[in-house]
Amino acid sequence: MSLAKTIAVMVEKGGVGKTTTAVNFSTGLANRGKRVLLIDLDPQGNATNECGIDPTGSSTYDLFKGTFSAAVTKWGFDLIGATQDLASIPLDHSGRYEMLAAQLTDSVRTHYDYIIIDMPPGTLETLPLNGLYAADEVIIPLQAEQHASDGVAGFIDTLWSQNEVLGREVKIAGVLVTMYTASSPECRQIVQEATDAFDDLGIPIFVTKIPRSRIFPNAVRRGHIALVKYKSHKAVKAYQDLADEYLLREVNRP
Repeated sequence: MSLAKTIAVMVEKGGVGKTTTAVNFSTGLANRGKRVLLIDLDPQGNATNECGIDPTGSSTYDLFKGTFSAAVTKWGFDLIGATQDLASIPLDHSGRYEMLAAQLTDSVRTHYDYIIIDMPPGTLETLPLNGLYAADEVIIPLQAEQHASDGVAGFIDTLWSQNEVLGREVKIAGVLVTMYTASSPECRQIVQEATDAFDDLGIPIFVTKIPRSRIFPNAVRRGHIALVKYKSHKAVKAYQDLADEYLLREVNRP
């Protein structure tokens, strides 16, 4: 049996739709019949809250400690949620970045098609390094605003340098434009400039763009997954389009 592909959703700057992307991308893949595991690697537990689960006893902290029992199954995919205890892992295991990968054994990875990791902020700390070491690919959200691509370009340079530290290549699956306003000429110009810049680096940008919409923060506040609760909403459908675009790339990949 084939092993799951592990995809980290990661960016240094907060508030750009990272967690919403991880949760709804997981949902979109599950909607297409894929077996998905979502891992919340952020001690803030935003993905856990967005999915509306209580991870006590089956959290990423338990996974690191070797006391994990079972993932929670809800919304068509499995979830390993986060608690604040996860913040103690860097204190107890500083410099160790292979711990998460060690828990994602072949027996675990053959059970899924995709493992999605909602990453914590940063790149040089213990938890992000564990996520990167376990990942095959990274999806990077990019908010459609002035100078955002400069920050992401710097972040990509850091990722490439971490490949040397980790001793393995983590590929960039693509940059995902979020909070996009199609009617704004300025927004369109920003995205075009970002596309040109990343093309020069050989980094793809997803054709799918996630629109700016109040539906996403409203869903988060209510503990709903947008693609479950509001799946007919035009902005929300973009996340299904993202999953479909990714799967089509997989089919066409040499």
